[in-house]
Amino acid sequence: MKNTYCILIILLTVILQGCSSLSAFNDSKKAIYLTVKENSILKPQDLEENEVIVVNSFKELEEKFNSLSKTIPVLIDKNALNKTNTEGLNNWIPKQTSLPVIFVGYSNPTYILLKELDLYENKHMPPNMSDKQIEELKHQKGFSLMYITTTGHNYGVGFDKENTVQNILEITDQALKGDKAVEELMPEQ
Repeated sequence: MKNTYCILIILLTVILQGCSSLSAFNDSKKAIYLTVKENSILKPQDLEENEVIVVNSFKELEEKFNSLSKTIPVLIDKNALNKTNTEGLNNWIPKQTSLPVIFVGYSNPTYILLKELDLYENKHMPPNMSDKQIEELKHQKGFSLMYITTTGHNYGVGFDKENTVQNILEITDQALKGDKAVEELMPEQ
């Protein structure tokens, strides 16, 4: 009987250590990246070195994000925007306040938000932009930030920088500081 208790205590200790290791693993991660295996914009070595969780479907993104004990930015590769992923993102993103969402591959958020994802169902089309002008935006390189404040205000800004994890994390680290910090990232009008 004494041996049974010892074995149970040892098993319980091993299980608890495993759970805390998993939590520590998740806590060390700096972002989640939704991409496609065969055509990722960010380099695998760059992702690994910067402790980014890589997922290949919206369902996997949602599961990983919900399992984390802290909020980390979400990076979305433009090549991952297939029908299944965009349907999930269209429903999920508007509910994510105070979460930096980065679109990798577009340095202007207008195209991605209005054409690829259609988050706003074209209700907020820029009045002076034709469809041709918006279409030209999809060819701009870089990345863009989308952020919804705690009061529901939407911010979007593009960055004409090289697509590296470090460049992106510099922006998301600022955005994780909150609404005021995101306002400071916006260009002056």
